[in-house]
Amino acid sequence: MSRRRFRPSQDGGTSSYGTECPTPMEIDPDPEKLTKSHLQLALDALSQKLITTWPHSMDSLRKDVQELCKRISHGESKMEDFASAYNDLATHVEQIEQKLTATELKLTNLEDRARRNNLCLRGIPESILPENLQTYVRGLLHAYVPEIPADMLLIDRVHRLPRPRFLPETALRDVLMHIH
Repeated sequence: MSRRRFRPSQDGGTSSYGTECPTPMEIDPDPEKLTKSHLQLALDALSQKLITTWPHSMDSLRKDVQELCKRISHGESKMEDFASAYNDLATHVEQIEQKLTATELKLTNLEDRARRNNLCLRGIPESILPENLQTYVRGLLHAYVPEIPADMLLIDRVHRLPRPRFLPETALRDVLMHIH
């Protein structure tokens, strides 16, 4: 007959390996030899062991639950902080997007406004040299709109545009003129 060792589950605090039941008894593996008194002794020993270890186990479990509650509470407060910071950033990003859209509209308006005084003239012969373009265009405008006095017709710049690729080499290039 052998002595059986009582090995309760670990609680993480101390090692109970090798501790024996407070009232060890020899148990014969043959079930017919077990008596009611043997079973009662084993049950009493188990009951006594539970009574002595139960409060310690409950205290340990209670401490673990309290620590876990603290950690969860801390995690929840951190999540609230993150959510608040995220909402602030989302609001800030939305404001920046609105400002960017307004700035893009203003830039487009300024670019368009700078082009408002541009006139594109077609059909001006290529034989007219770039340095003579302004004089030629001034004479052309005076011929078509004679009521504009010559001193009121202020031209900032005149130049030829590059020829688009799809046009043949013999096609005339457009002339762009910016009126002041």
